[in-house]
Amino acid sequence: MDRFTAALGEVNGRLRAAGFRCRIEHRGRRLSLVSTLPERAGTGRRQQRIALGVEATLAGLGAAESQAMNLGLQIRQRTFTWAAWASPEDAPAKLDLEFFHATALRIFAERFGDRPDGGQGNWRRRWRPALQRVPTSGELSVELLQSVIESMPAKSALRRSYGQVISTIAGACGLDCTSLRAAKTGYSVRSLQPRDIPDDQQILEIWELIKQPTWRWVFGMCAVYGLRPHEVQEAQFTPASEVKIGDSTKTGYRVVWPAPQAWIEKFDLHSIEKPKCKPEQFTNTANTYIHIRGPSPFALYNLRHAYAIRLLMAGVPSSLAARLMGHSVAIHERVYQRWLDAAELSRLRSGFNL
Repeated sequence: MDRFTAALGEVNGRLRAAGFRCRIEHRGRRLSLVSTLPERAGTGRRQQRIALGVEATLAGLGAAESQAMNLGLQIRQRTFTWAAWASPEDAPAKLDLEFFHATALRIFAERFGDRPDGGQGNWRRRWRPALQRVPTSGELSVELLQSVIESMPAKSALRRSYGQVISTIAGACGLDCTSLRAAKTGYSVRSLQPRDIPDDQQILEIWELIKQPTWRWVFGMCAVYGLRPHEVQEAQFTPASEVKIGDSTKTGYRVVWPAPQAWIEKFDLHSIEKPKCKPEQFTNTANTYIHIRGPSPFALYNLRHAYAIRLLMAGVPSSLAARLMGHSVAIHERVYQRWLDAAELSRLRSGFNL
């Protein structure tokens, strides 16, 4: 008996022991659920299969077990409906949470494939607990997913880990994940306060305290161009000292203006000192050196907020500022609404002789 067959038997044994009236079946290269279910059309009941779209691997088996338990609970509670078990290929015209969970299974299987070591552990420790926090029925929206992430303790390892899973799945569903990625690190529209954003003098003072040239350059790039930390490695200068962010980043291609221009020379940014570390490790490594163990009292992402405020106070329209920063106008205005209001009042006041 091979390892997969033995594992399948163990999973089905656990389902029987728990009283779930369903089992997992291996059909070709895919896994299915088998149970006595209502007819799709009519009033009768018979044994039927639900295709999961999950590869018949040890990693896929972990995802299938979770779905089998969901099905077993629905049968026990008499809440089963066929609409909740649509195939991932049958994406609804209106995104719903059933589609979100189906997409989660597909993405997990594609990502971990036949990696039983990392696959099963990731499902047990991260993916399943994260998905259990997301409702299984109703309309899917960025706002709902953000509320799920923000319900976890701010800046906790739990929030970062589960938030990453949720934002990954949301992206695969075609949603704009900018606010979700920010929320998982501890930032939210409700929690962002003026005291969290450094002023220009603070930024200059902290830059002086960073000793290692590589990390001084990274700090300067985030400050002058408002880049997300992971975008720094992809940044390329234009002859006009703008910065191009390539298509390989999560947010796609864009051109970014410096603000303020004078800091390019002050921070000697054209003397490029890119760190030599893996892209997936870059943000954590940079924040560890500059913020956690370094002189900065705030994370690198706060420099992005400071850049946004500088644009607003300079009179740059929110539609253009959002384009420069690589997120939607709706996200930009929601996050920076109080500063937008302050900038508008300041401009109005300048028109009066008070």
